[in-house]
Amino acid sequence: MGDEEKISLLDDIQNMLGIKQKEKGSTEKEDDVVEEQEDSLEDIVAQMPSEIPKQRKKSQRNIIWGIVAVVAGCILILVVPGFISWLKEPKPPAPDVVASYNDKTITMEELREFVKVEMAREAEHYICEEHGLDHSLCNPDESCETHPIDSMEGYRQLVEMMATEQIVLDWAEQQGITGREEVQHQLSDLFDDASVAELVKQIREKQMSMDTITNYEIQQYYDSNRDKYGDKAFSDVKEEIREILYAQKEEEYLPAYIEQLKEEAGLEINYELLEKTDQYEIYKNEALFDVHGKKYTLGDFMTEFNELSEEYQQAFEGYENKKILVDQLAVKELILEDGGDDATDGELNHDTEELKISYLYQIMHQEEIDEKIAEPTEEEIAEYYETYKSSFMIPESAKVKVIWIEETGDGKGKDKADKAAEALKNGSDFAEIAKQYSEDGSAETGGEVEGDLYRNHLDAELAEVIFSLEAGEISDATLVHGGYYIFQLVSKQEEEQMALEEVREDIISHISDERHHELEKEMEDMLLEQSNLIIYEKTLRKMMKEVEDSNGTEK
Repeated sequence: MGDEEKISLLDDIQNMLGIKQKEKGSTEKEDDVVEEQEDSLEDIVAQMPSEIPKQRKKSQRNIIWGIVAVVAGCILILVVPGFISWLKEPKPPAPDVVASYNDKTITMEELREFVKVEMAREAEHYICEEHGLDHSLCNPDESCETHPIDSMEGYRQLVEMMATEQIVLDWAEQQGITGREEVQHQLSDLFDDASVAELVKQIREKQMSMDTITNYEIQQYYDSNRDKYGDKAFSDVKEEIREILYAQKEEEYLPAYIEQLKEEAGLEINYELLEKTDQYEIYKNEALFDVHGKKYTLGDFMTEFNELSEEYQQAFEGYENKKILVDQLAVKELILEDGGDDATDGELNHDTEELKISYLYQIMHQEEIDEKIAEPTEEEIAEYYETYKSSFMIPESAKVKVIWIEETGDGKGKDKADKAAEALKNGSDFAEIAKQYSEDGSAETGGEVEGDLYRNHLDAELAEVIFSLEAGEISDATLVHGGYYIFQLVSKQEEEQMALEEVREDIISHISDERHHELEKEMEDMLLEQSNLIIYEKTLRKMMKEVEDSNGTEK
């Protein structure tokens, strides 16, 4: 430290301590005191070059340790709860268990199978929308079977779905519902219906394939429909025709198969018994029909009939309608007998289990939810109407006639469309021109289109053409999506607000549905809570990682 700096510092200290400077006229005693103080301060200042840096270093060290302490505290605040949570996370009873509830568990393999089956069975991303999964993660151009859920929340919800299904089964058993005679009968019918559908599918697949369509059949169809294909070569349309013929055979297959079964079984139905239901006790054990030694009585039929909903009972009321129902039941028995053990494959087992769960869900809703839903008040109905008034609109609509001509790519389609448009401009009858030129079903109807066309349901280009016309006016030929359209506007209806009374029943239904969903969610949450559902996230993360690796995706 330089002399000038020392002097300045000494002055500052003296000022801070209130030490007076020597002034003229001071007494000797005062001067001595001041001199002593100054000498002491000079000694202190003289020592400062070595002491001040040490103090500064000490102060810096204190500041650094203070910062370290603050940071460490923050880290502890953030980390410790998670660490404690990690320590407290329950351990699964086995390494592959993703969840446990009551005395049951869900393994990784069971969850994999559930995901696989559900995703494969549900199209159009229904699984995501229905169960609240993150639908934004899906590829809208692909089915959900390509979508591995892709989030912890998604997997958690699927686990909850699995657990809830089993809990509902347990609930039904505890309540004695599955032991009820009418429930057992209904479940049996549901399983039979699923079996019939699966058996028909299996038998059709065994007996039919694209390969069963011969080249001769294809050639015959091509020769008979040359006008339809114009200048297209046989090789260009061969596979298209094969698909058409296959679809026709598929449609014809079931009636032919049923007739074959009836003939082989020698099926005879005693329809006269249906006229004796007023003497039920006398004739209830009489056979309506016999399938390979298995008797189906009037009593069996009436049991089935009485279990139908009121709506269906009315539909099958009367002798002739009951004959139709008996025929249906006989066909079901024939198919089940013909299928034998083929109805026990894994897919069918899953179907029947799903049917069982669905049916028991319905019973649970009827007994635990539906009866608790209060009818909406007039005030609630009016409030709902005002809130969603804009949705209760009859959209703008039009009634039209149309001619459609395919765009061929070689200019012939356009030429044909121009000729049709020119003929109409020259005053030709629209119906006659439609019959002559149109290449779809409108040719047979003279261009008449059944019902009204609503603007919000139409392609934007077509809507623009149609709603720009005045009544009676005919449009130019307009190319849209591979075809030329010519429209004649018959009439047009502006958008219209629907009155409250017109939509009252819809509103009541909407409000009731909302309340039903709320109560359903509350009940499912209660069942899950009571079951003490535990989801083991470590295992779930492990499974997610496996799915990620197998799909080659990155999170």
